[in-house]
Amino acid sequence: MLGGIGLSNEEGQEVDALLRQPKHLGLLAFLAMPKPGTWHRRDTLLLTFWPELDQSRARTALRSALHMVRRHMAEGSIRNRGDDEVSIDPALLSTDVAAMQTDFEGTRYAEALARYQGPLLPALYIADADGFEKWLQRERTRINGMARKSAALLSNARENEGDLAGAIDAARRASELDPDDEVAARRWISLLDRVGDRTQAFAVYERFRTHVAEEFGTRPSAETLALVESVRVRKLATRVEGEREEDKAPASREEVEGALTESGAPRNIDSGRSADSNETAKARARHRAIWAAAAGVIIVTLVAAGFRWRADEMRGGGSLKQLVVLPVDNETGDPDLEYVGAGMADGVARRLQSMGGITVRSGARSDWPAGTRHDFKTIANTFGATALLRTSISRFEDSLEVNVFVIDAASASEKRIATRRFTTAGIGNVESEISAAVAGALFRVPLPSIPRPPDRAIDPESYRVSLEGWHQLLVLRNVKAAKVLFLEATAKDPLNARAWSGLSSVVASETVSDQVPFDEGYDRATAAAERALALDSLEGTALANLAVLQMLRSRNLQAGLDLMQRAVRAEPANPEIFMVQSAVYRTAWQWDKARDAIRVARQLDPLTPFYLDREATVEICAGRPADALKLYQNELALNPDQIARAGVTRSLALVGRYDDAIGSWREQALAEHDRHLADALGLVHGESGYWSMKHIEGRKRLSALEKDAGRRWISPMETMRARFAAGDSAGGFEALGRAERDRAVGLYRLTCMPDLDEVRNTPHFAAIVARVGGLPSGSQ
Repeated sequence: MLGGIGLSNEEGQEVDALLRQPKHLGLLAFLAMPKPGTWHRRDTLLLTFWPELDQSRARTALRSALHMVRRHMAEGSIRNRGDDEVSIDPALLSTDVAAMQTDFEGTRYAEALARYQGPLLPALYIADADGFEKWLQRERTRINGMARKSAALLSNARENEGDLAGAIDAARRASELDPDDEVAARRWISLLDRVGDRTQAFAVYERFRTHVAEEFGTRPSAETLALVESVRVRKLATRVEGEREEDKAPASREEVEGALTESGAPRNIDSGRSADSNETAKARARHRAIWAAAAGVIIVTLVAAGFRWRADEMRGGGSLKQLVVLPVDNETGDPDLEYVGAGMADGVARRLQSMGGITVRSGARSDWPAGTRHDFKTIANTFGATALLRTSISRFEDSLEVNVFVIDAASASEKRIATRRFTTAGIGNVESEISAAVAGALFRVPLPSIPRPPDRAIDPESYRVSLEGWHQLLVLRNVKAAKVLFLEATAKDPLNARAWSGLSSVVASETVSDQVPFDEGYDRATAAAERALALDSLEGTALANLAVLQMLRSRNLQAGLDLMQRAVRAEPANPEIFMVQSAVYRTAWQWDKARDAIRVARQLDPLTPFYLDREATVEICAGRPADALKLYQNELALNPDQIARAGVTRSLALVGRYDDAIGSWREQALAEHDRHLADALGLVHGESGYWSMKHIEGRKRLSALEKDAGRRWISPMETMRARFAAGDSAGGFEALGRAERDRAVGLYRLTCMPDLDEVRNTPHFAAIVARVGGLPSGSQ
């Protein structure tokens, strides 16, 4: 029940039927808490699950629900004590919650903490059961508190044993389990300071400072500020003293006088030597005291300079670097290896973005025009970049080789900074090495490690497979292939947060596009996203997915806006998040906000045609096809790709220029070497000719859908789109009526669907659109 919901029998087979029944599953979970064997009064169960029913009907409902649960459990699992109490036989059911509590009570804190994989019963929602929701929230808080205590006590124990690395790891977990806990944050910072990892200590402080500022509008306490200042002074002192050890000779008179003079201190120092050994010792003591004073002055000066640097950085001064990661040059000649280079460059971008002092625009997965990707001056001007990162991969015997170059934006001069040979099992390690090399080249300071390292090493094969999954999803737009890859990656390593985040994306996509029943898709996508966030709270994509799902489930825009804002804060340079945000505003018919969000995505990656297509789609949804046509035509002049051509064709038809639309469509067919389609398009003209050709394509699609009818679930929305595409308006409106009766969430996107372009101006369609409206946006 922690971090996900799973129920299996003694053979390890999942009890899927019960998992699909939220109220029955919730009842079983309630009975199993806090441990199987706990007796629960029936009156409590009635108030928790059926508060709206009178006593007699509620008891009938409870008996029915217990009967349904018993059907899926081992015989005798549910016990009665008299007429008033019910419990689960602990010999027949075990739970991770009970095991965690037993470990905690037995002071096995490492085991208890390891069992806490995330919040209790994530994504479980039961309609009309406020009592259950309140109980679930209390239990989530209690178990999270147990996990925090386990982490804190484990950290203390590890420290007492001399295991500082273990103590730091437990302190980190305690702080991440409660980001508001300032005491936990201070302990983590103190331990990092103790082992000398002061760069990471500052990173922890910055994360906490940002969190309390955004969540509560406040600052860390004076105690925390004092701690961080002491860490800062120790770090600077270490930097000033360098390799000097106590048993070495003190600094020379010239060194000390020079340091004091630069600091504004007087030069008249007399530390004459004496033949007497006592006098010599005293002189050396004075020298050490003077050196300490000088170092103190230097430290104060450097601290002040450090504060000035931070202030300059926050004002957008010259210290802040602007880096653009270019699409990878795949020199292997194997398109199947495209994902390796793109995934590696994207991983480097994510690592660099987390450092601070640098803003990263990643085009690693982008499909930039060939003539643009090596026009470094144009790219630098477009993004306002100070540097560009170019990566190429090639084959070297039975391995791969990556070469990394940093390009100075002002001069367009290029410098190779790293060459690494690797197999796909070593991608994660190469990413880290490249990130450090890039940071060193940008800041002229070698960095031994990159902040925000993974909590543990991800299985190399799981990491490679997840990279391929993201490539399929974001570049090739193949959701089915991506899903298979993410499932494989999570199976190989259940602690791979990026793979869980990717799985949440593909299932959320299936859910929103009506490929799976909404409730089923919601539960699975939410569980995957929450698993990702339990492993890495800064997975912005997972946060965005949760936001969309919650908005659609509650049918209220406000329900997910906080999560969407958190996603943006977590990964402000990720254009995918803004694309998702734009799609959400489209469902609410807030066209200007949808356009604003997708324009941010385009600014983050202005050379990828896909984001322009999303902006033009907003204009079409809003009933402004002429504006969409201008966008597509401008893009076509710069980059004559399939997206721009298809967009021009659709927009021309929507503004009534059917012959021009047919001509555009024919040009696209010729560009794709489809001579048969081009010849057919050359024989038709006008509105009727355009739609007759569209219907030919649509009938092929409808025929394939009808063949799938017995093999998979098909939503009324999918049927409706296929009917309209095939020219069967009567069948399309009939399916649309069924979807309206079912209150399908896809109805909010009616004005955006290309398959409905032919009927979008009919009174029948207008009446349905008026009834459905957009996703409500009022406060909850």
